[in-house]
Amino acid sequence: MTPAEPLAARDVAGADQDQLVGLFRDALFTAVERCSGTSDALLLSGGIDSSSLAGVYAATGLGPVRAYGLTYTAPLTACDERAYARDVAALTGLTFEELPANDLLPLSAPYPMGHEPEAWSYAGRNWAMLNHITQRPVPPTTVLAGEGGDELLLGQVFAIADRIAHGDAEGGWREADTLPDPARGRAVLTHLLTGDYDTPRARLQRALGEVPSWFTQAWMDEAAVLPRLTSSYPQLGEPGSMTTAYSRGLFAEAGAAGRAQCGGWWEDTGRRAGVAITYPFLDPDLAALTWSLPPVMFRDGGLEKAVLRQALDGYLPESVARRPDKAEALTILNAGLLTNQAQLRALAKDSPLIDLGVLDPHRFETGLDRYLSGDHRHAPALWALHAVHEWLLAHERHLP
Repeated sequence: MTPAEPLAARDVAGADQDQLVGLFRDALFTAVERCSGTSDALLLSGGIDSSSLAGVYAATGLGPVRAYGLTYTAPLTACDERAYARDVAALTGLTFEELPANDLLPLSAPYPMGHEPEAWSYAGRNWAMLNHITQRPVPPTTVLAGEGGDELLLGQVFAIADRIAHGDAEGGWREADTLPDPARGRAVLTHLLTGDYDTPRARLQRALGEVPSWFTQAWMDEAAVLPRLTSSYPQLGEPGSMTTAYSRGLFAEAGAAGRAQCGGWWEDTGRRAGVAITYPFLDPDLAALTWSLPPVMFRDGGLEKAVLRQALDGYLPESVARRPDKAEALTILNAGLLTNQAQLRALAKDSPLIDLGVLDPHRFETGLDRYLSGDHRHAPALWALHAVHEWLLAHERHLP
């Protein structure tokens, strides 16, 4: 069996920027149509990705569709996107239902155990949303989600480096000043433009920063954690095509099943509930077109996903179209971890991970104390550790 050929970028030679926007719009409309069913539910957060999908429904007349959103109030006001989602619903005419989610925190909200540990820390809130949607008198056949938009379309500092490499140094360095931390952004740009990003030393430094301190050295060595992690980062190559290389790497990791963040649990759970969960931004034809775009169409004027905003002009409320950021999801994760710190503390006392020689309880307590003191760098790793612990308990009859 021969490996599949890599997905090739679409040939758009000779097309100007307006034509490219039109081609992208057509590809996005097709992707949403392919992902829609007899009766659709749209997960609407108020971010640019899900809002754009709502705009496609309004522009094309696809339907019937009803939008659903998880909403937050104090003390989680940093996650409150109700105003944006309501603006989208008002402009597009979509019916929008809100599900209060303050209590649906990681480690607080339950979710069904899957065939593998759940790496996605928001599984509980999505399980609650799925129940809410499927328990309607006439449940939908399909749930559309905006996952994949970041993987496909985020330009970030890579788009700026490519812009400079293509000869627009003035515009690129001016764009660097729109980054959240311009000084740090310029330093990273210099790093990218000198070709340091892909060096073994740079990749190892990134890996060392990502691996928490609480694993045993014996397991780290046996599992080859650092070598496997350093080899997993996308190879960006020379400046000029970094944006596409980065997007390709994340897109390939997501896979055709749309497992960008959910590890497959979300899709498997949806099927058991009688609905298909689909991801228009993971459409291969949309990806092929996106990878042919110039870097300025990924990020411009301080706005990420510039082409998406241009393609949906007139179908996005101004509040969303000019929005430079989105809600900080880590706020929700940290709230859940801090609320349920006793569950985390218990891992150092009794866990299959200790019995298997993976977790060093003393190192873990030190790391947890550091987290509780305000160093939140390894919050996702704490969730993942607890998720693996719970999964092992549920499947401990299969352990050696």
